Amino acid sequence: MLLTTRPSIAARDVFEACCVGIVDAHRKARLVPNSSKIGAAAADYATAAQQGRLQTIVATSYEPYGTATVGDFVWLYDQRLVRSRVGRGYYEAIRTGNRDERCALCNAKQASTLDHHLPKAEHPIFAVTPENLLPACRDCNAAKLASLRPTLNTYFDDLGPGRWLSAVIVIRGGSFVPDFELAVQPTWSPALADRAQAHFEVLRLRTVYSFEASRHLVGIRDQLAGLLDRGGAAAVQLHLQEAAASWAANDPNSWQAAIYEACAASTWFCGGGFRG
Repeated sequence: MLLTTRPSIAARDVFEACCVGIVDAHRKARLVPNSSKIGAAAADYATAAQQGRLQTIVATSYEPYGTATVGDFVWLYDQRLVRSRVGRGYYEAIRTGNRDERCALCNAKQASTLDHHLPKAEHPIFAVTPENLLPACRDCNAAKLASLRPTLNTYFDDLGPGRWLSAVIVIRGGSFVPDFELAVQPTWSPALADRAQAHFEVLRLRTVYSFEASRHLVGIRDQLAGLLDRGGAAAVQLHLQEAAASWAANDPNSWQAAIYEACAASTWFCGGGFRG
């Protein structure tokens, strides 16, 4: 959900590079004349995205595509961008473009594919437009495909520096569950807030972050036990506070910063509840 650096690759360059090696002369003849339209459409896309109105783009406004079909554009992505040597170079540059090669949708897992923000079957003109292709993990890509709700395009949708991801330690009997929630910021427009909430829900980020946090806390259980034995709950809390500050300095809305803050704020957890 963090703002992702926009690709510096022009949509028209990608389109033309993918068209160069097409063996089927008829398909190539259908696609190539759309080159200038691809560039103009990409400019429209960027303008709409900057204004937070990507979902208002009317796909049919770019028709006709000469003799090219929707299937031709889908094929161009599947067979030329993904599978050809030249196209794959662009593909990999986009896939690895986020910080630490992370998924731009969840910011937790490694990106292994590209997600079409506007579906290529519905918006074929953007099938190989870099700013419509977000680095994504398989889980996020699959979850987004299953939903029609508008989500964030992290190349453009900036949630700002506020603390919009928070966590709490939910005590259940003698154990606990880390829980996460999205805190809508007063600086967000209603439309941005709706997209952010949909993003959090559609991609099941509460579950994703809870799973990652649970695994992480199991891994530091012995470390916390040692701190508790040597310095009591205060030593545990201080360690958690320092870890939270360290994570927040790098990424204030990482699940790590949120869970460390939540743990430090829980007297129960610091007093030994982490053994859960």
